[in-house]
This record gives sequence, structure tokens and C-alpha cells, in this order.
Amino acid sequence: MIQIQTRQLALFIFTILALTFYVFVSSSNAAGIPPLTKIDDLSLICMVNDRNMHSPQIPVEVNDKIYYGCCAGCVSKLTNNKSIREGKDPVTGSAVDKATAIAVNDKSGAVFYFESEETMEEFMKISAEKEIAE
Repeated sequence: MIQIQTRQLALFIFTILALTFYVFVSSSNAAGIPPLTKIDDLSLICMVNDRNMHSPQIPVEVNDKIYYGCCAGCVSKLTNNKSIREGKDPVTGSAVDKATAIAVNDKSGAVFYFESEETMEEFMKISAEKEIAE
């Protein structure tokens, strides 16, 4: 009888710990991951996949500007397709050259491109407000 109660208690404690861990990890603030992070080094971005790869990518020079891709396929796309070399500022909707843009990534690694520090800051402010509301 005591063994059964001990097992039930152990299972109950394990369940509580697992749920606590899940809630802790699923909360972005608890995990210590900021909602948005400015990327100062554009060479870390695959500009085809629009992802922060966290390591230097292959430089691709087009019209005296440097873009970055993660593989030969991305290098080819950057070289031959102007639309791949452009992003869209999520605040203004304007086209932005990825080689000269201000870049930010979210906690998943997805990259957003901005035409100015002002639009980046506005986007970050809106995103932070949404994060607090959630």
C-alpha cells in the first residue's frame, strides 16, 4: 500500500515539474530570448531565406554591393534575381535593398529589413507592446 502511494506521489511531483518546465520554457521572457534583436553584422544572414544563420555566409557581390547566401543555390539566386536582393520594410511597405538595410531577427531567426533606424525602432516598439499584451 505504501509503495503505491509513493509511486503516485512521485508521478504527481514529476507531472507538476514537467508542467512548470513547459510553462517556463514556452514563455519568451522566462527563456531570456528577446522578441527582436538588431543584427549588426549582415554577413550572418542568408538573404534568400531571410534567416539569421549565426555564422558568416557566402558573400555575393552584385553592382558593387555585398549580399549573403548560405549555399550555391542562394548565391545563384542573389546573383540573378533582383527581387531576392530586396526586402520590404514592414512599417512603411517600401522596398529595401538588403545589402544596405537595417536588419532585425525575431526569436525564431526570421529576419526583417528596414529602411531606417526610425522604422526599425517603431517596429520594435510595436512588437514589444504585443509581447507584453500576450
